[in-house]
Amino acid sequence: SSSSSSSSSSPFATCQQHALLRLLVARYAERMGEWRQAHLHYTGLMSTYMAKRATGGDTDEEGGRSADNDNGERGGGLPRGLLLLLRLRHAWGTVLRSGDRNMPTCAIDEAASVLKEAKESQNTIIQTYALLVQGACCHMLQQHDRAQDLLRRALRIANDNQSKPAIAVCLGKLGESCMSSHTSSAGGGQLWEKAKEALQSGLLLTAKMKDDYGQIEILTLLSKWFRMAGDTQKFERISEYRGKRERALAESVAEAKASDDHRIVISWNGSL
Repeated sequence: SSSSSSSSSSPFATCQQHALLRLLVARYAERMGEWRQAHLHYTGLMSTYMAKRATGGDTDEEGGRSADNDNGERGGGLPRGLLLLLRLRHAWGTVLRSGDRNMPTCAIDEAASVLKEAKESQNTIIQTYALLVQGACCHMLQQHDRAQDLLRRALRIANDNQSKPAIAVCLGKLGESCMSSHTSSAGGGQLWEKAKEALQSGLLLTAKMKDDYGQIEILTLLSKWFRMAGDTQKFERISEYRGKRERALAESVAEAKASDDHRIVISWNGSL
C-alpha cells in the first residue's frame, strides 16, 4: 500500500483493534461473573503475545518496530501499556482460578517483571497495579509485612496520579492486610485502627465513584471488622446495607444478562 494509506486499514491497526476488543470483552465478562469466558480471552491474548516473542516479534531492545513502534505496540498488536496490564490481569486471574499454592509466587514474579518495564517506560498507572498484584499475592501467602509495604507504595503512586479507582483498590487491600495481621504483630492495636481507617476511606471513595463491586467488597471487610471488634450494632447495620447493595447489583446484572447484546458479546470466542 502507498505511504498515504490510512493507518486504520493496515494489518497492524486491524490486529491492535482486535486485541483491544478482546481485552474489553474479557473485562466485561469479569464484571458479569463470566469467569470462564474472561479467562478464555486473557489466555488467547497471552498466547498471541507469547507466539510473537517466540518468533522474535518482541525481542528488539534497540527501539525497532517490534519493540516499540509509533503506537507503542509491543507484541500481539497491543500498545505497550495495555500489554503490561494484560500480563497483570492474566497473572492475577490465574491465581484466582487455580488452587495451586505456587501460583501467587508465580504472579509475584510476573508482576515484578511488569513493574520493571513500567518503570523503564515511566508508566505510573501500571506501576501501581503491578505493586497491587504483588501486595495481594503476598497477603495470600500471609507475608503481611511485605504485603503492606507493597500496598503502601502502590497507594502513594495512586495518590500522586489522583487515580481514584486505583486508590480505592489500594485502600481495600491495605485494610484487609492490616486487619489480618494485627493479632500477630507487635503493633497490632495500631494496625487494627489503620485497617478501619483504610476501609472507611475506601468505602467513601467507592460510593462517590458509584463502584458497586468495590463498595460491596469493602462493606464485606468492614462488617467483618466490626464483628471482630464486638460492635454488634454497626456490624448489623453495615451487613444490612451490604445486602441491599448486593441485591441491587444482582438485579442490574440479571437485566444486562437478559439482553441480546450480552448474549452476543459473551458468545464471541475471539475469532475475527
